[in-house]
Order: sequence, then structure tokens, then C-alpha cells
Amino acid sequence: MRFKYPNVIDAALAASAPIYMLTFKGSQREFFFSAVTEDFLNADPNCPGYVVTAFEMLEMLTRIKRYTGLAELSRLFKLCKPLESTEQIHHLLGWIRNAFTNLAMGDYTYPTNFLAPLPVNVAICKMMATASSKLQGLADVTAMVYNGTNGTLTCLDPDTEYIECADPTGCGLGPDSPCIGLSGTSFCNCRPGFYNKESSCREEYSNAFNVGFVLYTGGDIDQYQKGNFKKQVEFVKGIAKTLKEDGDDTKVGIITYSDNPYVKLRFDDNATHAELGTVFGQY
Repeated sequence: MRFKYPNVIDAALAASAPIYMLTFKGSQREFFFSAVTEDFLNADPNCPGYVVTAFEMLEMLTRIKRYTGLAELSRLFKLCKPLESTEQIHHLLGWIRNAFTNLAMGDYTYPTNFLAPLPVNVAICKMMATASSKLQGLADVTAMVYNGTNGTLTCLDPDTEYIECADPTGCGLGPDSPCIGLSGTSFCNCRPGFYNKESSCREEYSNAFNVGFVLYTGGDIDQYQKGNFKKQVEFVKGIAKTLKEDGDDTKVGIITYSDNPYVKLRFDDNATHAELGTVFGQY
């Protein structure tokens, strides 16, 4: 929404963004990737094993064959720029892992195209099972995420297709607006009271906001970790309480969706905290 309506929306935060995960340490962070594994396990009990085998083959190529292994990986993954050093493997692994997390987030019982033209996870696992090798299957699945089921790209470029500190707005271009990269997310660090616009942090916030929340209310939101939905509601309530006081000019709107979207509050309703509480109390 931020990208599509920049003249209306100053900032956007996805409900699925790992806000709470940023406070986790060590093994606490592993639940997300366990959930990704479970997605493919549900599609085919053998699927996670196929992927593990593929990564073991990848590691063996880089450890034992070294430079010939890098050339083989470059060929299998159809890289535009052949790998030249084992130091590039870390980024390659992140690029591959990102493909599987995107597949898990697009885990529907029907083909989707909001990330890329993708089939259901059962088809993904079938690709892994029937490939000439599990490593070839891993390469085929990864390519499909970045090129779609009917893509026209002749080669793939992990350097441009996967950026650990994503920076699509150009906020990292100036010394007063660095791009801060954290595990699983990134944000533009403007000084307090200012926000990024046209590659600078010189726009000052006004005292009034139109704050819109688009909340997913499907029952599977707790699939990744129990209590996620309650945390989402509490987070939204906290943001609303921080930004709005009864009687001021800040307005809050709420849309919920699962199979279909519903407008629960419009900006013009100018809801009070009591009315917001009534809406949140429905969940």
C-alpha cells in the first residue's frame, strides 16, 4: 500500500512482519523456520528430507570440489554471474532460503501470483522428488520463485534478487538516513520527528495522522506460533493509543480480511478509544 499510494500513506507495517521476533534470542528465533518446514511437511512428509539432502550436496560441492564446485553451482542455479569465491555461498544460501520462505507465505491450496506465478506446495515437493538430483530440484524450485512458472529470464542474479537489508525507497543514500538491517527485516532510520521522502529524511511529521490497519483474522494466523493473533491485536491497540487521543484530529481506520475484506471503521467515523475497543473486543 505504501508503494502504491505514496501520496496518501506515509508508512506501512505488515502484520506478518516479525516485530516480536526482533526481541528473541538464540533458539527463540527458530520457530519461523520450523513453521516453514512444517508447511512442506504437510504437503509431502518426504519433502523436508529432499531439501536437507540438496543442501548437503551443495555444501559438499563447495567443500570438496572448491572451484569446480562453484562452477557447477553456477550452472545448476543458472546464475548470470558465476560464483568466484566460497565467500559468496552465504548470500547464495540466503537467496535460496528466501525462496522457500516466500513459498511458505504463499501456502495456499490453489496457485497464486501475488509474489510470483507459483503452484501449490504439493507441486513444489513433486519437483524436488522427480528432479534428476535433489540439488537440481532445489535449483529448479528456487528459479521458479524468482522467475515464475512461465518466466522469461535466461539467468538469475542473487545480488539483485535478494538483498539482506532491503532498501527500495532509497533511504540508505544519505548519512542522515541509514538503512538498518536486522534478522528478517530492515527499516529506514530517520532522526526522531522526520521521515523518508525522495531519498532524504527532511520531511517533518505533522501532529495528526490517518492510521489504517489491515488485519488478517483467519484462524491459521496462530499456525506459526500460538498467541500470534492476540499479540497482533494488542500491538494495534498500543499503536492506536500512542498516536491518538480522543478529540484530536488523528483518525483510525480498520479493515479485516480472511476470505473476504470487511471495513470495520472508516477514517470519517473518527472513532474514540471506546469504539476502537468495541471493534477489537470482537476478536
